Amino acid sequence: MAFNLSDIGNMPIESFIQQGIDTFFKHQKEKTGEVGLGEIKLIRRSNDEDRKLYELPPSHLFTLGAYQVKHEEARGSVIVTLEHLPKLYESFNRKILSEASQGNLSNAEGYLHKQKNIDIAQYTHRLKVFRVDRSKILIWLMDLDLHDQVGSSSAAKSILESLLIKFLDAPELRRKANYLDSLVDIDWVRYLENAIYADALDKRLKYKLVFRKPHAPGRS
Repeated sequence: MAFNLSDIGNMPIESFIQQGIDTFFKHQKEKTGEVGLGEIKLIRRSNDEDRKLYELPPSHLFTLGAYQVKHEEARGSVIVTLEHLPKLYESFNRKILSEASQGNLSNAEGYLHKQKNIDIAQYTHRLKVFRVDRSKILIWLMDLDLHDQVGSSSAAKSILESLLIKFLDAPELRRKANYLDSLVDIDWVRYLENAIYADALDKRLKYKLVFRKPHAPGRS
């Protein structure tokens, strides 16, 4: 929202302050590659309607898909995001230049360190799985090589969304005492591999496990 100088004299102080805040954050998002807020969309309910899958608005330009899973009888939620690694890499370039130009060299070095951990020659997408309950806890963070397996980023998002829909009524998850905790504890590598290579189960998914919370299973 931009300022209209002709209206300032008649503007309540609360509105004037809010416009200043909106303008500041708009400029910050343009510099860092963040995008504006959008609507949360319900994608699917489970057959018994206890579990729901939502699509969240992307928080950054490099966010291809963001999803939230909720359960009627469980606290919090699970959030799963899919990011485009080359665009994430570019966003760090912008942040490094922005911080360096302002003399914030320690911040610039921090972003440079994060950027060095991204191998865009080997991997194309980044998957994150969070358990949200009072705080947002990262459980899985992995980089995926989908150069050959998936024709486009929209296809990668479609595969992830289809997998999350299947999880709503998956028997191995529904029988657990806490559906949401069980969802973050599954072997995400194996499920992704099966979803991507549905017709070629002998193939393996190339990935880099950047972080996994110790109690979560999976191949290393």
